[in-house]
Amino acid sequence: MSGPVSSSNRLKTSGQRQAGIDVQAILSDLSPTQSRFTNAVIIGILGIVLTACGGGGGESAPAAAAPPTQSAIVTRPVAQSDIEIAQALYLDNQRKPANFLSDAAPSGLGAVATLHLKNSDVGLGGASQYELCTDDFNQALAWSETAANSNGNHDVLVANDTTARYFEFSRTRNSTPALYVRSRIYKCAYLDRANVNLQDTASATRAAGQLALNQVNATELRTLSEYFWHFTTFNNAGHAVLLSSSTTGQNLSHTLYIASMTRAAVGQTCDEVEVKTWTHSATSTGALQLTVEEAWSYGVRRNGGLIEYCALS
Repeated sequence: MSGPVSSSNRLKTSGQRQAGIDVQAILSDLSPTQSRFTNAVIIGILGIVLTACGGGGGESAPAAAAPPTQSAIVTRPVAQSDIEIAQALYLDNQRKPANFLSDAAPSGLGAVATLHLKNSDVGLGGASQYELCTDDFNQALAWSETAANSNGNHDVLVANDTTARYFEFSRTRNSTPALYVRSRIYKCAYLDRANVNLQDTASATRAAGQLALNQVNATELRTLSEYFWHFTTFNNAGHAVLLSSSTTGQNLSHTLYIASMTRAAVGQTCDEVEVKTWTHSATSTGALQLTVEEAWSYGVRRNGGLIEYCALS
């Protein structure tokens, strides 16, 4: 793709005149199961409309909402149509692609929470909030104990594990309902996140940590990018990863195309779908950076059993 479509490239409201009809944008949203006959009929109808509107005549009736224009996207980056994206968000039936990194919780334990301990969890100060790292098991255990006691319940340690990427301490919480908590601490030899500000969600470009030099490769960057997603608000209803894609260039980078739905305000009926690119890049020295940009957005609503476009106000 040649670049993101700006947020100004949204559907025009019904009170504005359409400058023309984008045949390609309409056809691009057709289901692949539709016949070539259907396409031909639509093209024929559009041709009649365009002919009737030619000649610079007077005012025409306000145009109905149409699919969003994506002129800056040379090739559509995702396979799903905009209507299919909206349907997935409404149903919340697939938040990530089939080949996406899994971090499944143990079965048979009831409610399970998985988290990375942050400086604020263990009383460490700092101008920003970031995930902790250490290569010392005893230090990691001490931080886990501190965090477990800070909630007033003293979560009981029942297991621990060590991987190449982090230490994990599993605890049970005497709460209603009972909760199984997996708290993790990165190994600094793998990833140091001390330069991250987790509270900064507004900046388009942000520091994302320092990856070990021996881990700077496309496979590891994909794994890390998909792993990060599990600990974001995107891993919730109303969001879906459409595509996980590596790109090549001056630096390694990996992009998640993430769709999010904002429901209409009270008294309105048009929901907004926004597709963002969520890109982690790594320099040759392992410095990580996160860049978040809007790709395109559009309005939809449910009308009976159908999903239709609508104009965003």
